[in-house]
Amino acid sequence: MELSIAIFGIAAALCWGAGDFSGGVATKRNGVLIVAIISQLTGLILLASSAIIFGESMPAYTDFLWGAIAGLCGGAGLLALYHALSVEKMGIVAPVAAVWSAVVPMAFGMITEGLPTVSQLTGFAFAFAGV
Repeated sequence: MELSIAIFGIAAALCWGAGDFSGGVATKRNGVLIVAIISQLTGLILLASSAIIFGESMPAYTDFLWGAIAGLCGGAGLLALYHALSVEKMGIVAPVAAVWSAVVPMAFGMITEGLPTVSQLTGFAFAFAGV
């Protein structure tokens, strides 16, 4: 089980890294807003298609509202990330954005579920050292 967790973690890191790299390259060529709109529309189409294929029902109104708020915040963050990547700050922005993307859910989890385990804290320490 631990090996599969490591494999999924490495795969996720590779996907995030590839997304950061390709987003940075695309924004230099096409502009931040165009790249953000295309990436978000692609995600929306894939998400809606998956929901239809797997027969998911519409979420409750409050869940839908929270999801919309999260999506707007994520979109704003993506615009900021792509802008920073387009002005050649990739070496600084990508790792900082990655760590902060983990800090917010980690802090929420610590508030709602208690402190992380020692192995989780070790992972967080490595992530911060990586920045």
